[in-house]
Amino acid sequence: MNEPPKNTPSSATGDLVVIQRNPTSGAGNRRQALLELVRELRHRQLCVRMFSSCDHLDEFINSGRLRCIVAAGGDGTIASLFNPHPNRVIGLLPMDNGYREFGRTSSEYAM
Repeated sequence: MNEPPKNTPSSATGDLVVIQRNPTSGAGNRRQALLELVRELRHRQLCVRMFSSCDHLDEFINSGRLRCIVAAGGDGTIASLFNPHPNRVIGLLPMDNGYREFGRTSSEYAM
């Protein structure tokens, strides 16, 4: 029987959560949401690594311990993760208005 590759959506059971954060996105309550997320993940005994650039991100993503990646920023942050890591579990933490555009239909803009 063939085993699924490690760290694909069907096998994301590691203990590592990698957060790609855009340091220029978000302020006030959005920053607080990020801190609360980190606190809750650590409370659940998960290892959290936060990055503000992609330079060292891949070594952690390919460590074999990855549970998921969190994109904490705007539309540019999410694109920088989805494009090179299409088979990874990626969570979204909106830090600016960019995320509000994902999943909207044209009729929602008329509201």
